[in-house]
Amino acid sequence: MSVLSRAVQLAFVALGLCLFFSNLVAAQPIAGPSLGVSVKAVEGVCRASKPCELEVTVRNTNTKKPATVLTWNTPLDAYADQLGVFEVRDSKGAVVPLDFIQIRRITPPPASDLVEIKAASSVKVKVALETLSRAELPAGTKYTVTATGWWQAVWDQPKQQVVDTHLQELSGAFSGNFNSNSVQVTKMMMMDGPTTGSLPRSQRSTTNYALYVPGLDDAGPKIL
Repeated sequence: MSVLSRAVQLAFVALGLCLFFSNLVAAQPIAGPSLGVSVKAVEGVCRASKPCELEVTVRNTNTKKPATVLTWNTPLDAYADQLGVFEVRDSKGAVVPLDFIQIRRITPPPASDLVEIKAASSVKVKVALETLSRAELPAGTKYTVTATGWWQAVWDQPKQQVVDTHLQELSGAFSGNFNSNSVQVTKMMMMDGPTTGSLPRSQRSTTNYALYVPGLDDAGPKIL
């Protein structure tokens, strides 16, 4: 084979590889959602009668486009605390095991489970950490709490456009992980009645699953 023929053959191979990888990249998201999550303690003392409370801010860092977020399993989810979105660690950095629920979702999601965040804006929600506050843990102990998880679907489009063109198949969305800053809270002794451990076994709650009911939580995020 001549040098010229070999060069032509290699050129066709290179062209084929370029076309293959360009199609591959075009078929997959090449950037994650432009969202940031931060938390601060509104009530830093955790009691059974009055749970510690966080204010969570989700900011759209894109200055030109809105972001529409599917709230499932994110800090904007009405069940975020019960689903384990907020990771709790002790003073040694070990994750504190807590009782969480699992939810069976109905797809496609309702439009009410989408939140639009305008360009360079944010939404804020307050979350009561009832799971931590009711847990049987040593009184007076300090813990750090972080929001961590995965954005299942985020669109850089207005909510109505997502509902009209993407919601049915959840198409055209970005996904990616989120991690907030950490805040410190203190667990106090439960003084409001018998703990779960002191109740007879027949009276203890052993619920592990919750049924998803669209529109159950009427308090939506506050848009800034």
